[in-house]
Amino acid sequence: MSDDAPAFYNTWSGVMGNVKHQLLCSWHSLKKRNLFPKHCVSYVHQTSVQDFQNHLSKFIEDLMSDDDTKAFGIYFEKYYARRTKLWAYCFRFMLGINTNMYLESFHKILKHIYSEERKVKRLDKTINALMKICRDSVISV
Repeated sequence: MSDDAPAFYNTWSGVMGNVKHQLLCSWHSLKKRNLFPKHCVSYVHQTSVQDFQNHLSKFIEDLMSDDDTKAFGIYFEKYYARRTKLWAYCFRFMLGINTNMYLESFHKILKHIYSEERKVKRLDKTINALMKICRDSVISV
């Protein structure tokens, strides 16, 4: 599971080999959830493919019909609506991965505490932050 940047998946595949399932972190499809019509937020959590597809169509239709969300609707339709198998729960349901809350929690700790809420562009600084998390986890046990 990774974010939508292909570098993560490409690197993993280059080192570990091809994987059967590539999954996108669902957070990225929801990160602009404040733009979502309230009745459509639950569409991502559908476990039935048919229900999901019905909700998705309605969701996109609602985004496109509102001037405040139309730009996001265009973005969402272009980058996510055609690749639902990578991020929708109904397609990962049988994989035993219905949530990525632990991953999101870890990311929040990494970003807000260990990276001091900055975008870290240097790999050495990211590795340093990860090593600090590991050290603190071992010490607190």
